[in-house]
Amino acid sequence: MTFKRKALSALSRTELLEVGRALELDVTTNMRLDDLMDVVAGSKKRGMMEKILPVLTRDTLKAICEAVGISQEGREKQVLIDRILVAGGETGGEAEGDDKTPSPVAARVPAAKPDTRYLHATGTLADTNERVVVSFGPAHGALEQRQVEMAMREAGELFPRPKMIVFTAFVFDPEAAKDIDQTKGIVALKAQMNTDLLTEDLKKGRVSNQSFWLMGQPDVEVRERKDGLYEVEVHGFDYFDTAKGDLVSGGKSKIALWLLDTDYDERSLFPRQVFFPMAGAKDGWHKLRKDIRAELDESRLQEFHGTVSLPFAAGENRKVAVKVVDDRGIESLKILRLG
Repeated sequence: MTFKRKALSALSRTELLEVGRALELDVTTNMRLDDLMDVVAGSKKRGMMEKILPVLTRDTLKAICEAVGISQEGREKQVLIDRILVAGGETGGEAEGDDKTPSPVAARVPAAKPDTRYLHATGTLADTNERVVVSFGPAHGALEQRQVEMAMREAGELFPRPKMIVFTAFVFDPEAAKDIDQTKGIVALKAQMNTDLLTEDLKKGRVSNQSFWLMGQPDVEVRERKDGLYEVEVHGFDYFDTAKGDLVSGGKSKIALWLLDTDYDERSLFPRQVFFPMAGAKDGWHKLRKDIRAELDESRLQEFHGTVSLPFAAGENRKVAVKVVDDRGIESLKILRLG
């Protein structure tokens, strides 16, 4: 039985009928329960579970949790909704005829603790059996600092204490990414999710299609010049290939975009120099110029297509932040102190 059908089995005939109508499906009052179930469960409408769960009662949500085998604990409806969506792979969608829970995120992984709000899954390391917890970012938006802070706090209250915490999101707020990288006392990792997970027709059939990428920091060098100014050079980045189990080095040729904040204030990333190393003759700033309808200095545009920054003076904060985006859209951030 599919995850969606198991979840819908907790609904009464009246509730199924209301759901069918809300989704604008071909349902009628004289349909048998099994027929209603077939129509609603067979719906391929995108984001179906995200649409119907908020309108259900708390008792019905708890019944769904019981039906799919996850914790029913929690006083707030949103806690139960989030738990169901995570267990069902964000949208709860699946391929027709698949008898397995089709979650590309955390299928059937129990909540870290019944009342945790920012830790959504738990597991163990295969070699040491030490505990690992996972915090998922929002489906539409960036994983922000508050979630990192609260997830860390919840992890500290667990027993046994986790060895590792994995933050996984479609997009990471730069400040959140910085906080994760600077975490001490527990191994904290960032995993970027493939945006294909947002669609019910998730691409499949190729081994190369990965749902997650573990993110590292870019290889960045900062140099002080003889004239007292500084310059930054991006050499590449590393990421962990989860399919092959190898650390892969991405060189300069794989950098689609990188941004430099020459006076990072520890609060927000303000790019003062933006580069497009992979851009062609008519791409990058040349193309962007038309979109923003701005007058740009033609003589300097080529300087913003490389991996070495323009010279700059040290700012008041004496820190720089470098954000790199590779050719797959994976982002990584590094913060460096000037000498």
